[in-house]
Amino acid sequence: MLQQIPEFIGNHLLLVVAFLTVLAILIGSELLRRRGAPGAVTPESLVALMNNGTPVIVDTRPSSDFRKGHIMGARNITADQLGTAKLSGESVVLYCANGMNAPRAAATLQASGVANVA
Repeated sequence: MLQQIPEFIGNHLLLVVAFLTVLAILIGSELLRRRGAPGAVTPESLVALMNNGTPVIVDTRPSSDFRKGHIMGARNITADQLGTAKLSGESVVLYCANGMNAPRAAATLQASGVANVA
């Protein structure tokens, strides 16, 4: 069976390259997600944070999506605007539409010195 692998690769080079590319993209995106994400916040823990303190809740979606609906009390600050935003509070909770923008925004905030980012 192992002798057939080089033959398969030779006969299906494009398929093998496509597979390796997809695999590399999946592994890379998972590593970025794990490295950049400070910690997931469940709905229950967000409610507890809101009841026990004054977290700053930031919606990083575009303003058109924000107008369609958002968490009560959330501020709409896109990832591009986070560098200039003044965020003060016990903790900052970020959320987005698909889970890809908020971790990057959290890493940006942490790099700028904001301590409690979730």
